[in-house]
Formats: sequence, structure tokens, C-alpha cells
Amino acid sequence: MPTLRHVLVIGVDGVRFDLLGPEVTPVIWDFRFSGFLGPVPVDEATPTWSGPCWATIATGTGVDGHGITSNDLTGHRLADHPDFVTVATRAGVSTLLAVSGWAPLALAQDGGPLFAEASRREFVPVASAGLEAWDAADEAVTARAGLILAGAEAPRLSFVYLGAVDAVGHVLGAGPAYREAALAGRR
Repeated sequence: MPTLRHVLVIGVDGVRFDLLGPEVTPVIWDFRFSGFLGPVPVDEATPTWSGPCWATIATGTGVDGHGITSNDLTGHRLADHPDFVTVATRAGVSTLLAVSGWAPLALAQDGGPLFAEASRREFVPVASAGLEAWDAADEAVTARAGLILAGAEAPRLSFVYLGAVDAVGHVLGAGPAYREAALAGRR
């Protein structure tokens, strides 16, 4: 009897791969034992903004293909280069998209959604401008995704996006507060 396999992709925006390790992010680091953990290279032509980088990761094509050059996704060519969640959903695979805070990934806002189709879509907005609100949104979307994934009807493919580390990096740089935000991977 075959075993159903599930794919869970966790996107932690703004985490430098060189920061990951057993001391700083042990939970994330341990994923390599039950799956894999590796950097996703983005070519030098891709602007270092979340929008074009996530579009490249999600679609497997560069800026020349998907057309996203900033965090405003307007003008994209995602119909020609759909994201992996949309491709799976269209193929009849049950999917989950769970996004914390950054609306254009999941909602029709600022040219979005980047992830056009999903069997189930969960979005947790950031309640205020403070960094604590980003932490709370990440915790809430993680809890929601955990409940869904533990259920009897768990999706076969899930993408969970967390944005607090990126928010801290933008506001405070890559110093001690950034490293503390990355420590959320310990939980």
C-alpha cells in the first residue's frame, strides 16, 4: 500500500542562508533530516526585492519571464509563468497557501496575488506597523497551517510564508535584532 507524501515548503523572507545552522535555527536546520534544506539561487539580474525574488523562486523563471521587478507586482506575466502552488492546484493536487503579512503573495493587492490558485488560502494580516505585529502574524499563520496540516484532509502541497525576519531586517538591519528574529526558527 503506497504512502501518501506531502510537500511542505516554508518560505522565511529575509533569512540569509549563511545564518541558518544548528545553534541559531535548529528547527529549520533539522528539516534537512526529513526533507531537504538548501539555498535557492537567484541570478544577479534579479533585483534584491522580495517581489522579484519570490516570483523567481515560485515560478522557476527569472525577471525576463515573470516580469516582476519590485514589490509592486503590477505588470507581471504570471499567466505565462504560474507559481508551483497554482500548477499543482490545476493538476488536481490539494494545496494550501498560508501567508503572514505580505498581501500581494495571496491577495489581489499591489498587482498580486503571486500565488494565483490554491485549494485553501489563509492570510493573516499584520495588525499594526510594529515589529511585534509581524511576529504575531507569523505565529498565527504557523498555528493555522499546523492545524490544517494535522487534519485528516491535509493538503498534499503546502506553502507557508513568514515575514517577520524580513521586517526586522528592513527596520533594524542585520544586527542582533535580526538574529533574534531568526531565532524564531528554534520554536
